[in-house]
Amino acid sequence: KIPENAIVLIDANKKDTIREAGFTPSGRKGAPTKYSAHWIIDDEADFSFKNYPTDITQKDTMKFSYKLESKKQARVMFYFGSENPDTEGADYYSYTATLNPGDWKSMKLNMSRLAVYGEPLGLDKLTEISIRTTGWMNSAEKGSEIRFGHMYLDGDPVKLQNYISQG
Repeated sequence: KIPENAIVLIDANKKDTIREAGFTPSGRKGAPTKYSAHWIIDDEADFSFKNYPTDITQKDTMKFSYKLESKKQARVMFYFGSENPDTEGADYYSYTATLNPGDWKSMKLNMSRLAVYGEPLGLDKLTEISIRTTGWMNSAEKGSEIRFGHMYLDGDPVKLQNYISQG
């Protein structure tokens, strides 16, 4: 169940929020939710949310359930872009996670442990949220399928001083 004050990226009980995020709604496939957000890893192998919050500073934990249909693990980057027009190159926060194939699993990402690249404007000025399986040592077997249940941010305000600077 999604907590009342959570920042919701995917409500997997509602097909419209799955579509609004940019995923394809799919049957449960054993999910703990009514539907699942279905993503087939293709040639581009990166997924950008179409509808996302631009301020996530008030929640320090990202929670989601997933099922990876693959013969191999997938290493994915959760990318929180915050482009700074006064700098060259990409400006973003990220968290890299390993997804294991098999049955449905739950995962929590501690947002206070995000890596920082470039000079992002802040988690209150997001320009993109995406999941990446290419570059930066990320990988997923081509043709793999990832299904997500609920995906949301919850908890306390993010402590900015805990960010790990990477560039």
